Amino acid sequence: MPTVIGIDPGQTTGYCVLSVPDDALLGAHGPDDKLHHHVRINTIGQIDCTPPWENRSAHELADIMTELYPLDSIYAIEDFIIDFKRIDQQRSTLSPVRVIAKLEMALWEDPAFAGADIEKFIYFQSASLAKTTCTDERLKEWGLYDRSSGPHARDAMRHAYYFLRTCRGNSFKAAEKRWRAWPKLYDDPVVRELSETYPVKIRKKQIGERIEGL
Repeated sequence: MPTVIGIDPGQTTGYCVLSVPDDALLGAHGPDDKLHHHVRINTIGQIDCTPPWENRSAHELADIMTELYPLDSIYAIEDFIIDFKRIDQQRSTLSPVRVIAKLEMALWEDPAFAGADIEKFIYFQSASLAKTTCTDERLKEWGLYDRSSGPHARDAMRHAYYFLRTCRGNSFKAAEKRWRAWPKLYDDPVVRELSETYPVKIRKKQIGERIEGL
């Protein structure tokens, strides 16, 4: 079952875990078949990451995620980009950066992820895209608004649900993203039939990748 762990990092870090059935991301089965009809909210909440609790809280959050949810869960994390015109030189300004780094390290050190490429599980998302797409009004309409969870928890909800939205549908972009997120659950969309008997999968070369023979 595809599972997304939304994270809104900072001095108060929000988290939210959403799951959907495999076929819910393949596209609507009718005009009234909406993604939110299939979403299961596993948990939602906030955790205090203010100093001196930052290290402990980041490790605690990593423990919660690795112990309770599948190892192939995807982390949809709000990206943090410094606005040098508005930076206030407070230590709290870089709290999201520190929390993200410590969460990544805690996951990397977890025995359950031994040998795994942690970067494959982590997707950074624009705060503005998640918030403008998943507004409070829409969360309420979709039945995903939890008034008691806290503002940072709701922001984590926005990121988790926004990620699922980008993975749903018949477009190549959606198929590519859900395959990369959950390669054990979905097929690679880049398949070209080079013969009627033996379809061969060919992936596009990445920029800067060496092409044999050239």
